[in-house]
Amino acid sequence: MLAFFLSQGGDWLYKVALPLLVYQNTKDVVAMGAVYATTFAPYLFVTPFGGAIADRYHKKAVLLLGDLLSTIFVFALGLLSSSNFSIALLPLVLIIASIDCMSHPSFNSIIPEIVKQNELSKANSYISSAESLITIIGPLFAGVLVASIGAVNTIYLNAISFLISFLIIFQIRYQQRQISKNHNQSILKDIREGFYETGRNQIIKYACLLFFFENFAIHIFEGNLFFFLKDTLKVTNSQLGIALSLGGIGAIIGSLCTPKLTKLVSEGRLILICSILSGISGLLITLSKNWLQFSISWGFVLGLNSIIAVTYFTLRQKVVDINLLGRVVSITRLIAYAAIPIATIAGSFLIKSQGIEVVIIIFGSIMIACGCLGWLTPLSNNERLI
Repeated sequence: MLAFFLSQGGDWLYKVALPLLVYQNTKDVVAMGAVYATTFAPYLFVTPFGGAIADRYHKKAVLLLGDLLSTIFVFALGLLSSSNFSIALLPLVLIIASIDCMSHPSFNSIIPEIVKQNELSKANSYISSAESLITIIGPLFAGVLVASIGAVNTIYLNAISFLISFLIIFQIRYQQRQISKNHNQSILKDIREGFYETGRNQIIKYACLLFFFENFAIHIFEGNLFFFLKDTLKVTNSQLGIALSLGGIGAIIGSLCTPKLTKLVSEGRLILICSILSGISGLLITLSKNWLQFSISWGFVLGLNSIIAVTYFTLRQKVVDINLLGRVVSITRLIAYAAIPIATIAGSFLIKSQGIEVVIIIFGSIMIACGCLGWLTPLSNNERLI
């Protein structure tokens, strides 16, 4: 969790410093868009290979190699950035994002190997809380650093954060379980097995479909969130920061509540109930007249979605064979992330033609529909799904 916290915090330094650096060097919105697209592209094309690697090789070694390579390439990015070669940054940005895609399945699938099964929900809730906390303090900290020491030096600090993460992971005691491997099998066949398992396992299949549509729903609005706050609610920059931070607090509370909730309600039903409640909270955003009213509704949305995410991650770790977990993590992540660019672009066009209120109503309605339709799937089983 500590290594994750540091590397994610370092990523915020990168996410804030790099766009500002590109803008400073080029003043070109196309260049900024190209950097964003390059950062996102590996999630669609590289992630499945990360899952196959997680199931083939020693997971701790994969994580250590990922942090070491990230340290090297982020440092190289800082060196190149200081030379003002903005277009030449794209290959490095692509490599850094690809390393993350390769490492994430190993990170997620190592958890059930180092945590007892009855502690998985708690472990996932702590990690999700750490991520939510970083979402609150990361942008603020990064902005202060960029303003005080400059964008290039901030990128160097990101490289250092990966190095510290490497040293922390090195301390983890980990003896990989004896799992069946066939290194003579092609990696593409490994990936096909991941797709097959995702479709064969009824719980994972329906949960994955639910996540795709819910990701679409939330990002059709969240992708245009700044527009809503600035154009509709007319918030100041300081009010915007406070509103987003309050929403992040809701996410932390949701994450920490999940272990207790899973003892009261079966995992599948908890996901469906929270989907419906999240949709209702989303619809209430249309009634917001100021940043504080928005923050309350948005905090509930993020809190409920944290419960959904933690419950789903825990459920996936429990019901998927350890031999296939890395690949299933990568495939389900790929499917869920595929909804994000579609939703963001669709939301932008809808706002121009129909207005932001229509987008919010679509967001809330899809969330409610997903929760209701989910009762027709195995997720609604009243028994615990393990």
